[in-house]
Amino acid sequence: MDSVLVNPAALARGLAQTLPGETVTVFENTPVLRADFGQQVTLNTVSGRVIADNIILATNVFTSSFGFLKSRLLPFFLTASLTRPLSDDEFSLIGRAKDWGLISGHRMGATVRLTDDRRIFIRNTADCRFTPHQKAGELDHFRRIHEDGIARRFPMLPGLKIEHTWGGFVCMTRNRTTAFGQLSRNVFTSTAYNGSGVSKASLFGKLLADKIAGAGSSELTAAEEMAPPKWMPPRPILDLGVQAAVLSTRRHLGKDG
Repeated sequence: MDSVLVNPAALARGLAQTLPGETVTVFENTPVLRADFGQQVTLNTVSGRVIADNIILATNVFTSSFGFLKSRLLPFFLTASLTRPLSDDEFSLIGRAKDWGLISGHRMGATVRLTDDRRIFIRNTADCRFTPHQKAGELDHFRRIHEDGIARRFPMLPGLKIEHTWGGFVCMTRNRTTAFGQLSRNVFTSTAYNGSGVSKASLFGKLLADKIAGAGSSELTAAEEMAPPKWMPPRPILDLGVQAAVLSTRRHLGKDG
């Protein structure tokens, strides 16, 4: 069976650019300040209001911020870095291979790949955040971790510098399941993909549209029969459990996954 590497940012941009303009309107950089769930759903934003009979919360780890799935979702902050392009000599030192990608068999292991423009990509950090927000200035810390990981994997490239570092959140659940279906009378969601968002979100998004449109299928039935995300204990008990699990995984994988 063949597999492919997908740039998720390019995928998201491409989907937004090809949506049917006559039926879909995309609002970017428009944070929701308040959501009221009544006979209709009203979203208050910095630029105005959106009123709808039904709403799909495709908000992943931020779904609990709207009052749903409380004590069910764990936000994990992942970071990645991309080096400058390799020179001809550096490219020769690693065998002049065609672009490739390696993904750890463990869900918290490292991802390393060589891009088609000769850059080395690495992702090898995963930290649980009970408040899903990025901290100011912390990317420098993760960049140093990535530099160390690259240096140990590619000791023949001592002068290779990182040009870009970024981070984002994935949503995990205690029992590794996805929250799918109807949350209230006019609120629907597909949330928590446990690190496999591109594939799972595509599948469950289509099935959720089928559910709202009243189009049944065996796949939809299977999705609706999934076990819901398990409840998690309150903090600080939850903190101790998560920290113990993360430390155990790091000891198993080694310092940098």
